[in-house]
Amino acid sequence: MSATDHATHSQHALVLTGDPDSIKGVGHLNDILRSRGLTSRLAGEFRPAGSSAVIVPVIGGDAGAVVRTLRAEGRRECHLLSAYVDGTFLFFSRGVGHGLTFSEFTPDEGTEPPREWLPVPEKLRRPVVALLDSGVHRHEWLPDAPEDDPFLIDAAADPVDPWKPDLTGDAEAPFRAAQTRAGHGTFIAGIIRQVARSARVLSVRVMNDQGGVHECTVLDALGWLLRYVRRDHPVDVLCMAFGRVPGDRTDQPLQHEIDRLLAELAAEGVQAVASAGNNHQGEEIFPASSASVIGVGAGFGGYHAEFSNFGPWVERYRDGVNVESIMPGGKWARWSGTSFAAANFAADLAIPRVAR
Repeated sequence: MSATDHATHSQHALVLTGDPDSIKGVGHLNDILRSRGLTSRLAGEFRPAGSSAVIVPVIGGDAGAVVRTLRAEGRRECHLLSAYVDGTFLFFSRGVGHGLTFSEFTPDEGTEPPREWLPVPEKLRRPVVALLDSGVHRHEWLPDAPEDDPFLIDAAADPVDPWKPDLTGDAEAPFRAAQTRAGHGTFIAGIIRQVARSARVLSVRVMNDQGGVHECTVLDALGWLLRYVRRDHPVDVLCMAFGRVPGDRTDQPLQHEIDRLLAELAAEGVQAVASAGNNHQGEEIFPASSASVIGVGAGFGGYHAEFSNFGPWVERYRDGVNVESIMPGGKWARWSGTSFAAANFAADLAIPRVAR
């Protein structure tokens, strides 16, 4: 099933920023669109997008015309967001910080984690963590050797079925973060390398440089991963450091398809892990709350970090505060967020497995 099959469900979304109390309901906005003769409409309810924004899918017609029409009606805070399954939703929040900004630092001499991979016992193989994220950049700390068994496996370089994501339709940027998330996947790969030194990372790029992910891209990536596993390529853990609040019935078919593929991957022995989100709320986040996925928050034991989502659907907590890892360009950084707690737990699961 291709991304275009799902375009009417989730390809575009309207973001309304500012004081939530001043934003009128979806019905009022749809009345404006109908009065202007547009065939587009908005889904039946707003979804929270941090403390200072709401988000709603645009169904049918020309999404750009929706934004232009509403802006002409005085809704200057309207923005079109093509990729709206984001790692944290703090992208839109006044409380920007955890999970969004990072601080670079230079490791003290002799304090860098071990660079070499840890050999596994005889008759065991190196575990593989599939990372659906922003891609992994080369870094001097990540070794390329051994050449026939490197740390990084690039899905785009698969000789039989190369992964070719459609990351077009990048969001307009009036509310973009000051710092790019292009290094998000590299940072997570560094965490996995530190925690599970025997593991390998299969990089499947689904996220753009601003941290946005099309749900239809996730669906296509999960389908690709299932084909990859069924070609007898071992994958032990799937790490998804993104999520959102489930929407109304308009996006249920797509969500059900994602759930189905996650269940099929689980039947193939792949344990899926997803970040719980950083809005400090108890409402379930998808896909972390899916039946085939372990949702991971930031914290320790019964304690959760001040930014971490929580609730019975969050099954594990791991360190996600001031985590240290690598960034593109040979840099190191400290970053906080449930994305990195999920990475830590995914690495916990990446223990050597018996070879097939």
